Amino acid sequence: MKYFLPVIVVLGLAAGRALAADALLVDKKGTSIVGYKVRRKAETVFYVLAGGEERSVPLKELYQILPKVQRGRNYAPAKINQVIKVIRRTQRKFPKLKKQTNALLDEWLALRKQVKTLTPEAKAKIEADIQRIFVGYEKSARDPKAFAGLNAKVGMIKYRDIQALFHDRIDAKLKELKTDFFTRNFVRLERLAANSKPTIKDFEATAALVSNLLVHKPEPALKEQIKTLREKARQNCLAWQLGRAKKMFTTQQTVVGYLKVNTLFDNLEKQVAVKEQLGAIAQARGTIQAALKGYDFTVKDLEGFPITRADKQILSKTAGYMALSKHVNANPAALIFPAQLPAVMSLKRPYKLSVRIVFRRQPPARLGLFLQPANLIFCYKDVKVKNGHAKLTLAFNLSNNPRRALKRLDERLSAGGKRKLMSVSLAKWWEDETGNIQNHRISNRLILEVK
Repeated sequence: MKYFLPVIVVLGLAAGRALAADALLVDKKGTSIVGYKVRRKAETVFYVLAGGEERSVPLKELYQILPKVQRGRNYAPAKINQVIKVIRRTQRKFPKLKKQTNALLDEWLALRKQVKTLTPEAKAKIEADIQRIFVGYEKSARDPKAFAGLNAKVGMIKYRDIQALFHDRIDAKLKELKTDFFTRNFVRLERLAANSKPTIKDFEATAALVSNLLVHKPEPALKEQIKTLREKARQNCLAWQLGRAKKMFTTQQTVVGYLKVNTLFDNLEKQVAVKEQLGAIAQARGTIQAALKGYDFTVKDLEGFPITRADKQILSKTAGYMALSKHVNANPAALIFPAQLPAVMSLKRPYKLSVRIVFRRQPPARLGLFLQPANLIFCYKDVKVKNGHAKLTLAFNLSNNPRRALKRLDERLSAGGKRKLMSVSLAKWWEDETGNIQNHRISNRLILEVK
């Protein structure tokens, strides 16, 4: 029997030698596997899997070994053509391998094209492009955005440069500019971290700069210095903002003052503090809550809300209509519950519902009630909020909608199980640039039964 292994011959897979590139091993049944560090010893081919496991296969069981292009290696045009020919022959033999072999074929075709088209004039143009890219960067602010752009541009040139003719020049210049990049931006970072009165946005700018520096893999010692400056900025922001919160509440020791301060606390927890610092925020929040008499901030599942005795009385009767578990962990801005036991809703008659709202953060300027799964938003303007509490009345008549729309809604309700349920949530709303109403829900869900 005759075996066709022209690629092995072309690339010199003599006994005991490693294949110059990783390869796609194809057996006589048409099964393929990607192998790394492929080598032949006597009549056995050894290779390594992506996970590092070494395997072997008898040479006689292979139909072909299709090598990947090794960047930086000079291939003679005749060898390139022979590899392309063998890949195409394998594709004809095993059509199902086209997906695995097309990318391989594209690499070799691209290499052949570069070898053919890289005339002295084309090479000079690439050299000029590289020079232009580097000069453009050196005239820029040399900040992370500019450095990332530089790497992307020269990276594309390197990617297309399969023979690695320009790699050494690019890498040498990049190494020089990388040192300059870290030197310049470390000074910027030191200046930002030295700010003793940073806003949350100031800290976010510092943290963004740190992330952009770390992505370019600084030396270990410099990496630690960068991280240390970030933590210094974090601590400065936390200390300054907690002190600021205390002063804010001192000038307005009311629920309104609490909502302002608690909004700041929430933002610090979300955008600044790490786990070890959350205790300091909780302590500051507790101190302020303790100063407000007549409100309970510790009701189970409603921590942080200024709950009154009247709220508790209503909540004790209507708790079964509220879905809390999926929302409390996200720190909702508001709590919504019915002012009295809600009536069963009907799709054929007008419906009216009065709700009470308690806020734990500053309320948005525009509030609305969002009805699901009808996906309707009822917008309100100038809602009166007093001591973190508000009342709204929702009145609508779904029967005014087209019969087809009501039928689809009823089908969606029926798909939910034995009981038909709708929900109401508090939302903030706004008009987008096209005049359409957009909304974002900021509360728990109030569950309503539908018949």
